[in-house]
Amino acid sequence: MAPTAKAEGEVISNNDRRTVYTGIHTGRTPASDETLSEMDIVFKVTERYIDKDGTKLLFPEIEVETYWTNLYETPEEVIELYHSHGTSEQFHSELKSDMGIERLPSGKFGVNSVILHIAMIAFNALRFIGQTALHLRKIFPMNIK
Repeated sequence: MAPTAKAEGEVISNNDRRTVYTGIHTGRTPASDETLSEMDIVFKVTERYIDKDGTKLLFPEIEVETYWTNLYETPEEVIELYHSHGTSEQFHSELKSDMGIERLPSGKFGVNSVILHIAMIAFNALRFIGQTALHLRKIFPMNIK
């Protein structure tokens, strides 16, 4: 992927420690047959010449991130969207675990949707109360026994 990154990508960061390339490569899936259409592969390739301890490397360390997508965004936007996706998954997991609804009670999508929306409202209300209380520390005692 490094030669492809150099040929098809653009340099977004270049210094004595590392060079970062991003870009889009259009190709077929690894297990593709001729009937499948081509997909875009957004990539971010980092070549490190010096490790985090400051030691110069004999051969560059190459880190490759690839995202198979059909979005019509710039490579930087696609990478940010995929990174943000993990954040939303974390909030979704926190909502379910804090509200005690890891397993939704019904087999019907509509009922589970209503339960999840009610839990979301309660979760956001409790979070708002907690954040507001942090700004009113002078009123509340510091230690409660």
